[in-house]
Amino acid sequence: MQRFTINGNGGGAANLTASSSNHSLSKKRYDWVDALKALGIFAIYLGHFGKAGGKFYLFVFEYHVPLFFFASGLFAASSKAKSIWEYTRDKFVRIMLPYFAFSMIHLVFTAVQYDYNAHQTTDALWKILWGIRNKTPAAPLWFLPCMFVLSVLFFVLKKLLRYDVLIVVVAFAIKPFLHFPEPSWFWNIDSALSYLIFYAIGAISLFFLNRLKEGPRSRRGKALFAASVVGTFLFMAMAYFKNSYYPFIYLQIVLPPFVSMLYGVFKTLVLIYANVLLAFCLSNIQLICAVGRSTLILCGFESLGKTLVQSVCALFDLGPNLANPLITVLYTAICLMCVYWIGVPIYNGAIAPLLSRFIGPFHREGKSRQKEVAVQE
Repeated sequence: MQRFTINGNGGGAANLTASSSNHSLSKKRYDWVDALKALGIFAIYLGHFGKAGGKFYLFVFEYHVPLFFFASGLFAASSKAKSIWEYTRDKFVRIMLPYFAFSMIHLVFTAVQYDYNAHQTTDALWKILWGIRNKTPAAPLWFLPCMFVLSVLFFVLKKLLRYDVLIVVVAFAIKPFLHFPEPSWFWNIDSALSYLIFYAIGAISLFFLNRLKEGPRSRRGKALFAASVVGTFLFMAMAYFKNSYYPFIYLQIVLPPFVSMLYGVFKTLVLIYANVLLAFCLSNIQLICAVGRSTLILCGFESLGKTLVQSVCALFDLGPNLANPLITVLYTAICLMCVYWIGVPIYNGAIAPLLSRFIGPFHREGKSRQKEVAVQE
């Protein structure tokens, strides 16, 4: 019987439950992806505290959302196994049903907290239905409709073009024409088009990153790898302390629009690569990987979880004083782990079983690895 697995980033595809031998292979090869998603969700939680994060605020916004689309692209589905309708239906089950569940839970708490009237409640329901970025009642949840649209878009392009590298070319070709003053399209179709490039690059990167994790063997390979590590973290330091465009700002160079677009993609990929290198180092820490496997839940409960943590602190007159970036980082970690320790059991024990009454068994979040190439749909 087919079981529904929801990847932690909300963008995973359907797959059959892996055998025990495949499970051990997945653990050996893909724990770094779990660690990568854990770094990403921490950056998102931190970035949403705004200027209280100091330099971290603008720094994490350079890469944290593209990182998740890149990570989801690593496991982009094969175009041969299903029809477009079957794939779209299964994606709707895995991504959009949890989106509506999380949104309704958040709405109930928000309506009680702010004493909504009927008009305010109806307005919030309408915004949930449209799912537009920066307008959803639970702001972080815009990501899920966007991921649904993007994964289906990639699947359709894969059917048409067959080769992932051609989708990368198409994504680069259309990106200069994607000028949206602010997100406004249904289920973030506009944002999905903008982020297609990172999803597509992720789709062609898994093999190379797995080889990279194994480590170069030749002296030349080791030297090139060492140079890439040093260069990446120097760039990361520049982006943190100054700005990723600092060399051009310092030299007063105005980049042509197309070159600026290319550099924008390049600098984001460099920062994602820095996180990949960190994920390689953290992939043996079980708790970090478990967090990475639960990022759909952590995304779904972010706003509500932060509100409840803040409310509990206020109840005991401990209300957080985010006086400096270090306190904000520590408070971010507290919020993240509270949502993980409370939200994952609630989702697995209540929400997933409830949803399974309508669409069949859900594979519980945080209990399984990402799918491997061998079990791709």
